[in-house]
Amino acid sequence: MERHTTAGVQFDGTLVQRWADACVDRLRVVAPRIDALNVFPVADADTGQNVTFTLLGGREAVAASPTQHLGEAVRLLAAGSLRQARGSSGVIVSGWFAGLAAGLADHATSDVTRLADALGMAAAGARQVVADPWPGTVLEVAQQVADAVAARPSHTMATVLPEALDAVRARLAETSAHHPVLRSAGVIDAGACALLVVLEVLAGLLGTSPPAGAWLPEAGVEPHQPDQSGGAFEVMLHITVEVDRGRLAATGSAAALTGLGDEWRTHVHTDDPATAVGLVAPDQLRLGVVRAITSAPGGPVVVTADTGLVAWYAAAGAVVVVPGGAVVPGHLRALVAAAGAHVLATDPELAAMASAMTCDPVRAAVACTAADEGADVAAAVHRVRTAETTDLGPVLAGLLVDGGEVLTVVAPAGADLVAVRDLAASCGLELVLVGPASGPTWRLGVD
Repeated sequence: MERHTTAGVQFDGTLVQRWADACVDRLRVVAPRIDALNVFPVADADTGQNVTFTLLGGREAVAASPTQHLGEAVRLLAAGSLRQARGSSGVIVSGWFAGLAAGLADHATSDVTRLADALGMAAAGARQVVADPWPGTVLEVAQQVADAVAARPSHTMATVLPEALDAVRARLAETSAHHPVLRSAGVIDAGACALLVVLEVLAGLLGTSPPAGAWLPEAGVEPHQPDQSGGAFEVMLHITVEVDRGRLAATGSAAALTGLGDEWRTHVHTDDPATAVGLVAPDQLRLGVVRAITSAPGGPVVVTADTGLVAWYAAAGAVVVVPGGAVVPGHLRALVAAAGAHVLATDPELAAMASAMTCDPVRAAVACTAADEGADVAAAVHRVRTAETTDLGPVLAGLLVDGGEVLTVVAPAGADLVAVRDLAASCGLELVLVGPASGPTWRLGVD
């Protein structure tokens, strides 16, 4: 592979801004090839997308506060990546940046020895993110990069990283085979590929020109069905405190946690998303995001503070966003804007905060059902007739004056569902049960 070097390039704060810009640009190009390799921890083909989205947050943070100081610039990159980390791969990469920032904290520029030490701290930062570290994945590759740079102390900044990356990349298939899932699928680890692209972009800025990720397989691997044995839902929390790693791991699998100051991110796959969201008090939660492992893109986004409803909405195909007491409205708006076209909020305050459509839970439930069936979400929202009551019979009779085919019921906890089923059957209605929800009232919708 031909290389071209540029003498005198310094790894400083100015270069970090270029690094962040170039990472996002290059990841956008190669993300589909990384996604095609994504079989672990869940075969949901989104590792490249998640790391790209994570780095977008880092790029925005660096651009908002330009600095020539290396340590400060990498800290901003880490903080922005953390704030927008998506998926287990995004949380791990943001933890890697946090470790790198710690290793470069007091330095305006970097030399080879300092870079080796910082990469070692970055690898440790990534490993600390994961409750149960896995062999053969990005965690092992991050350590290999640090060791390979440390083994070349006499090299220059222009040559040390590309040569170290060549050595690690040459072993990538062998390294990935250390993990049974990757070995069985016959693929290299997608998270490791994403990190190597990030590092190759830096290597190119410091002195080499081959496009980052040019070695990635062009053709996709055979499709893999998502394995739900570790949990049917993916839950990601943006919180203000560090949660107990044991409690997080106990809620499911693929548990990850990283943070800086009062900015923390968690990730877990679980069958009980309400419990995972409830790991922190509402005033310690900025944003929670819940989706079904098998969900397809293009469904609605539901913004709700009712954790009792998140599993149903997610199972119906929605991306569910749960704002807490520590939410930053601008972050909420940015998240829902990036997540989907149809944004439904379950009360007016949340709708205003998210710049979303005002909906009650019944309207959101009906829209989710419509999306799951491929129907028009907006039309379903406007079509459904809704009511909130503690007395089902008379209220339902009023809703049925103009006819109807489907009865959607958001039920309170502990409600007698047998009576609801009998009522729907007596009226000749198909019943869709949602919940249980918080509060004592029934919410009814007829479509």
